[in-house]
Parts: sequence; C-alpha cells; structure tokens
Amino acid sequence: MAFSPAVVARASELAKQVRHHRVDCIIDTNVIADVYTCTNIVQTYQAGASTEETIQTLYVRERARESLILLWHLHCSASTSWSLPLESTRTIVRIADPEATRDFGTHWTTWIVWFVKDYIIDRWNFLSGRDADGGFKGKDCDHLLLETCRLARLPLITNEGYTPRIRRSCEQKRSLRAYGSLHQGSSGAGRSTQK
Repeated sequence: MAFSPAVVARASELAKQVRHHRVDCIIDTNVIADVYTCTNIVQTYQAGASTEETIQTLYVRERARESLILLWHLHCSASTSWSLPLESTRTIVRIADPEATRDFGTHWTTWIVWFVKDYIIDRWNFLSGRDADGGFKGKDCDHLLLETCRLARLPLITNEGYTPRIRRSCEQKRSLRAYGSLHQGSSGAGRSTQK
C-alpha cells in the first residue's frame, strides 16, 4: 500500500518519538472512542426494545466489553500506548458533546476522562504528542498510524473493519469447529479398544 510522501515523512518522525518514549502499542482512534464513550451502546439499546437481543446489540455490547478489558490490561501491565491526539479529541467531542449536560454519554465520557483514567486505571500511560496528527484527517490519519506502526515495529490496536456481519461469520466458524470436534469425539476415534 502506497501512502503519500507527507504521510511517510510524518510517520518517520513519529516512529522515532514513540521508540524514544518506549511505547508498547499504538491505539487507533476508533478504539479510543469506544474506550472513552458509551454512546454506541446507549443509542443501540434506545433504538429498539431493550430486551430484544439482536446481532447489533450483541456487537456493541462486545465492543464495549472488549474496550474495558483493553483498559484493564493496559493498566495491569503498566503499558504505554500512543494515539493521534487531535483526531481522538475530534471524534470523542463529536460523539459525546460537552454541551449536552443531560446526556448519559457525555457524563460517561467525563467520568472516564476525569476519574477512571486518573484514579482507577492510573498505571496505563496514555501518550499523544502535540500536533502529532500533522494536520491530517480521515484516511490520512489511518495511513499515518499504519506507517508509524510499521516503522516503529509496534502493534496497532484497532477494530477497523470489525462489523456485526464479520462477528456473525466468526461465530458461525466457531460453531462449525465445535460441531466437528463433537462429531469426531463421538465416533470413538482415538480411543483404545484394549481391555
């Protein structure tokens, strides 16, 4: 995949910075949004009957759960992560409007930013350099993260491309594997016939 020369140049600078700060991983903006907001899960449950289990409700609940597991892992391992600051802030403010003082999503985000991050999961070192985005937006930010990860030889934590349809496909494959192992186990294959 070829990226623009501006993206490659900026990624080269950022790779040096993240190596200098001994960063363990780079976290994509979509994961940061899931970590700091709960808007997706609230909106999904408000859109339909709250007792109705659908692929969409299961999907958003899993993403919220996985985000919390990630936070706890980063805390327990005292990891240092790095993300693009401006894109992350733009995304969080768009999702959880600071002016919407009666919105649960805004309260959740405020609680995570001002309390949970600093007092509960305080061993997680979350870095984001000033002007790291280099004025890039959208796909250019994605390209910047990918190229920075490649140059710094760091993993990118993302859920980009993970959709309810892909989740269902994985679930079906797991069911087929489980069926296959159950079917093999009941055939008596591998059992000793000696008495």
